[in-house]
Amino acid sequence: MKLDLLFDMDGMICNLLAKLLRDFNRQQLAKWHASGPQVFTTADVTDWDIHTAFGCTEEQVYGVMRTPGYFDDLEPIPGAIDAVKSLSKRHNCYIVTAPSREPQSAAEKIGWIRRHLPFIPRRNIVLTPAKNIVAGDFLLDDAPHQLTEWGARWGVEKTITISYPYNIQAPVGFRAHDWTTPALAWEQIVRYLENVRTASRGAA
Repeated sequence: MKLDLLFDMDGMICNLLAKLLRDFNRQQLAKWHASGPQVFTTADVTDWDIHTAFGCTEEQVYGVMRTPGYFDDLEPIPGAIDAVKSLSKRHNCYIVTAPSREPQSAAEKIGWIRRHLPFIPRRNIVLTPAKNIVAGDFLLDDAPHQLTEWGARWGVEKTITISYPYNIQAPVGFRAHDWTTPALAWEQIVRYLENVRTASRGAA
């Protein structure tokens, strides 16, 4: 039985947060910490809205995303590419990603997917901030609001995430641990989905 798997991009497959934190630490902190720069890490991102977690403005965090090509060189999350490629051999895989407010982000995200996930057909790439309108067997996402909204419509038991400090309270069907060991988390996800597939075949 083939499953329709909906994969988020940022935070699950590519590491946008790492780049945002690097740029934020380098460009902003010295300007508003009189005592000297403080280095923030993923462990400090306890709210989906990073500026809320850091006590600063949206512009200070997200302003750098207006830079042309910002999404072009995002690093793949360890284990993600191999996991999606492996799953694509047995399931229907879709990338469902929310573009940022910057107009160039949609094209840049599609370009990143085509370079790093060439086995995903263009027709299987969906860009929308409202992921709960997209039907599938499972949503794999890190954003707490996306997990909650999609789960409310299609079933919370069909949601999968990698644990981050900002999504620890989100209700999900399967939670892989965690952002500190992403390759291991992806191994857990692949194993979980294969167990689902095996159980479905046995029930048929």
